[in-house]
Amino acid sequence: MWHSETLIVSLGCLCVLAAVSPSVHADTTVYGKVGGEAVLKPPANSVSGPITQISWKEGSNKAMEWETGDTNATGYRQFRDRGHLDTSTGVMTISGLLHNDSNSYTPEINNRRLTPVSLVVLSPVPVPSVNKSCDESKCELICEGTTARATPVSYTWMSDDTGKHVSSGKQYTVHKVNSSISYELSCEIENPISRERSEPITISSDSFSVISPPGGGPNIYMGLTVLIVLLVVVTLLVVFHKWKTGMWFFEKESMPWEGDFWRSDEHQRAPAANGTTAQQRNDEQTEEETPMTNG
Repeated sequence: MWHSETLIVSLGCLCVLAAVSPSVHADTTVYGKVGGEAVLKPPANSVSGPITQISWKEGSNKAMEWETGDTNATGYRQFRDRGHLDTSTGVMTISGLLHNDSNSYTPEINNRRLTPVSLVVLSPVPVPSVNKSCDESKCELICEGTTARATPVSYTWMSDDTGKHVSSGKQYTVHKVNSSISYELSCEIENPISRERSEPITISSDSFSVISPPGGGPNIYMGLTVLIVLLVVVTLLVVFHKWKTGMWFFEKESMPWEGDFWRSDEHQRAPAANGTTAQQRNDEQTEEETPMTNG
């Protein structure tokens, strides 16, 4: 009876060990840059003695293999041209990396399956820019940059005056704490294979606005000022036209580029009336000078 209980306990321990063993040997993650190369290594201390057989699989498909007696390793599909296998260490190198190369790669050495290696191919991060929105008490800053196929990424805000890290995260709020605030900030975007930093921006206490470097976006306040000036000019022209001609511009039959558009209707009617009177006088004089003829 005692032996059977011991056997049951032993089997239970084995089951527990089998259940937790995958979590102990977690996959190793290797990050590669598009166009670069990735070096996939078997787990440390996993190979003992001479290597007689090596195999790497991409997912469930063969990637590369070699065994004693082969002159060279055999590559399959894209690994025929872009794969290299070191037969002395079992290390597999992939060059000319593509996003599609991201996958789980499992090594097998001397017919022993080892822990998979996860390859993640990333694009480099872009040079970021800072988007700002300010009011009288604070400025909201956002570190902008297209990070498609570059994740995971992290954001860091740096003081260009001291070179110190001041905050993490894509957004950063600067509060106006005194009347003499003035310093420079920049943001960094980083992923496992690259890092880029924005041009510095200056935080000034003058109206508490963020001043962008040359080449920044359009100034909305300048645009509003120009619009208001144009509206004032148009209004003055309309009022001047009404005062000069005695009627609104939309009551005129002539166009602005015609001379009559800026003349009063009274001045236009006077010459017309004078012309009619002169014509009548000429007609009367012609009738008086015509001689009578007898039939």
